[in-house]
Amino acid sequence: MSGGGDSAMRSIKLLLLITIGVLLHSNAFAECDYHFSGRLLVEHNDKTWPLRNVKVRVKRANGTGAGRNYVRTDDSGRFEGVWQFDRDQNGALPGGGDINFAVQLQLQDDDKLKVGKGGWFNTPWDTFKSAAGSGCTRFIWTAPFVLNADSISPNDLPHRAFIYAVHEKLLRHLAARGVDLKNRIEVIYPDKHIYNRSNSFFIHKSHIESSDWDDVVTLIHEAMHQWTVNWMRGAESPGCVADAHHKSPDKWKSARCSGFMEGFAQATALALYDDIFSSQEFFGASGKPVARPITLEKLRTSFYDGAIRKGDDAERTDKGWENFLKFIMWEDVWDVFYPGNNDSTYKACNPTAVPVYSLLKALKAENPRHDGSRARFTWMTDILERRASGIEKWDSQFYMALGDPATEPVDMRKQFCAGIDTLLDPLKKPNLDIKKFEPKRFP
Repeated sequence: MSGGGDSAMRSIKLLLLITIGVLLHSNAFAECDYHFSGRLLVEHNDKTWPLRNVKVRVKRANGTGAGRNYVRTDDSGRFEGVWQFDRDQNGALPGGGDINFAVQLQLQDDDKLKVGKGGWFNTPWDTFKSAAGSGCTRFIWTAPFVLNADSISPNDLPHRAFIYAVHEKLLRHLAARGVDLKNRIEVIYPDKHIYNRSNSFFIHKSHIESSDWDDVVTLIHEAMHQWTVNWMRGAESPGCVADAHHKSPDKWKSARCSGFMEGFAQATALALYDDIFSSQEFFGASGKPVARPITLEKLRTSFYDGAIRKGDDAERTDKGWENFLKFIMWEDVWDVFYPGNNDSTYKACNPTAVPVYSLLKALKAENPRHDGSRARFTWMTDILERRASGIEKWDSQFYMALGDPATEPVDMRKQFCAGIDTLLDPLKKPNLDIKKFEPKRFP
């Protein structure tokens, strides 16, 4: 009995000490406002880019404090916020120590983008100490926080910040054109691309290997896989993910799926890179177009992992689909075969181009089913005839010819441009309705 009584007394004493401590704390220290302002930038190849719409919080270094409160950066990467911490009039914590502040950021735009697991990252900058003096409000203005992504290990914050900046800019441009993703894109980095067919998680995340962190085209490519998951029913099925990358001739024969999945991702990634990043010197981009199709001769003679010699092979392969879609998006197909040629016959006889955003709008409107079976080029041209402005049967047949590596340019001219030569006035370009010239049907 006496032992139990002593235990009860000790519990009561402990409770009283905690209560007294809280009372003393509330009397001796106050909640004081600390104003922080700064700017978040990521740097790579001597170029800097703001980190837009990321969360920023300030907390005690190695502690908790007011860390639950956060603000977001604006379009220029700037942030400003107020955090409260307990201190006495000389700026000290209970116990007499200075307050060491730590700035943290979260690479997550809640409903659009998340890089990594979405947790908080400690910034590499020195902590800020509170200033002593009377009064409660403290203003702490900081210089720009520049995350240098060069010569950093893959797990470090600057690499992830670069990946965030690229995706944020891409998603913003897609949204402005009405072809944004329905669901938030989640980027797993670094990732070894280990695929388990029973795990559909793989096709609902964007997986970036450690070596690809600054390859902007690859980042867009993986994001466009997520675009097809959002807008194309049955696309990116587990069976096709396991069967992707149709390159070698042996794999063409055994492929369960077409090369559409990879060809679409690469063709649209290159076109979006040209439109969004290349012209603006984004992180040292070259400014040269990369979405230009290659000639059919190159496709059928000496391309990687075996030549693609006929239309059926092109439909089975990544590169065949990629080049087919590049031709559809390219403004002047004859310039691919005869660069710099100003022959008015060629200029007048071009199929209607479907730029990348128009292509995405057509697919979004169609919401087509691609369940992993062998997608044919006619599947795509039929969609474009229904959904893309200016695409008629003549354009579809022209693009089918461009998708067949066996086609010769001279035969295309005879097939699709017959009669145009004699009607063209060399001194004045006539207003011709090219669709009136009925082409011979391609086999």
